[in-house]
Amino acid sequence: MSAGGMEVPKLYADTFFHAFDAKHRITFPQPWREDGYEGHLFVANSKRGCLLVYPGSRIALLQAKASEVPIGDETRRQQFANFFGQLQNLSWDKQGRVMIKEEKLKFAGIKNKAVLRGAGDHVEIWSEEAWKAKQAKAAEQPMTFEDTAAALGM
Repeated sequence: MSAGGMEVPKLYADTFFHAFDAKHRITFPQPWREDGYEGHLFVANSKRGCLLVYPGSRIALLQAKASEVPIGDETRRQQFANFFGQLQNLSWDKQGRVMIKEEKLKFAGIKNKAVLRGAGDHVEIWSEEAWKAKQAKAAEQPMTFEDTAAALGM
């Protein structure tokens, strides 16, 4: 897609409610599996208590930075190793499901039901309980689309 001659990347938008099956698989929403979206993804734990899913191209940018670190810079190389070691590779099967390791689901408090929220260049996966609590807190100070855009300086 292009806008004014500028290539616009596919955007992860909208919110979806899905459930994990017994094999820790969840259906990745159809809109995010259409042409132009990447099929190779990575998932990581977030300090906010959810899981973050990034397309491979985003992680590739970080890999390019990591490859520029001198071999003798053991501290930074170890930091990158820790970073990449926390990622889990994802790709969907023929039914559009991705499998997320049990340890990641436990980290995010996900037992079965989950919320997949588009966040622009990535996806957040929340436990249904954490999502409801987050939404209840946000409802105390509701913001419209315009309010959010203004807060972001747009």
